[in-house]
This record gives sequence, C-alpha cells and structure tokens, in this order.
Amino acid sequence: MTKRQLSILIPCCLTLLLTADVRAVEPVGRFTLVVNASRPAALSRKQVADIFLKRVSNWPDGTLAAPIDLSVASPTRAAFSKTVIGQPTEGVVRYWQQTMNVGLRLTPPLVKAEDGVLAAVKSMPGGIGYVTEGATLPEGVKTVSIAAD
Repeated sequence: MTKRQLSILIPCCLTLLLTADVRAVEPVGRFTLVVNASRPAALSRKQVADIFLKRVSNWPDGTLAAPIDLSVASPTRAAFSKTVIGQPTEGVVRYWQQTMNVGLRLTPPLVKAEDGVLAAVKSMPGGIGYVTEGATLPEGVKTVSIAAD
C-alpha cells in the first residue's frame, strides 16, 4: 500500500471508529481529572480543553501532553465533554472528524475502561485523563483541580 493510500485510509478508519456506537448520552454523575504524578495539581478549564483538543501539544515544561479519552458511549466522557470542552460528546466527535479530514491532528487514544485511563496516565509523564468521581487512583496518578478561567 502506498503512502498516499494510507493517508486516505487512516483518517477514514479513525472516522469510523469515532462514529461507531455514538449515542445521545446525558452526563450522569461527575468526573475526576487525573494526571501523571509529575504534572501540576491545578489547571484551568481552557488548558485542559486545549490539551484534549490538541490545540497545545506540550506541557509548559516541554513534556509531551498525552491526553486519554474514554469511549464515546461513556457517561463519564459525556460529563467531561460537557463541562470541560463545552460540547456534548457528539460535538467533540464532529470536531475530530473535521480536524482529521483536513489532516491537522489525530484524536487522543480511546480506551473503554477507566483502569485503562489510569494505567496510561501512570505510564506516561505527560499523561492526563478523567475517571468517574470517587475512583480509586493508583500510585503515580493524582487528581487535578480545574480552576476557573
């Protein structure tokens, strides 16, 4: 397969993955923002949104930011998307479809379970994700407060 064919195929496959199992999910409950223990303990809503929408790719110290998203069907993702991004999950999916169609950025990796978010955040110095409020956090992962912009 040529590079040109791959450059067309990859965004198409990612679009299919993003749109699969998209349902209108109302935010249920709350979420906790988590980061690798080496990251700051407070971020603004805009900083978090910029990291998850990949408008910024590095933390202030230069470490590569590594956002991790839950699946589009997750009620925790619905709460996160509405609160931090300011859009329902479906709006975020549309943002990524448009962004990938023009070849600007790739979506953050998606994981189905919160233990996957925690493992990824723990293993990456720039890791950032979200889990259901009250989830037990492993060593190497800490909560982050979201300060007003």
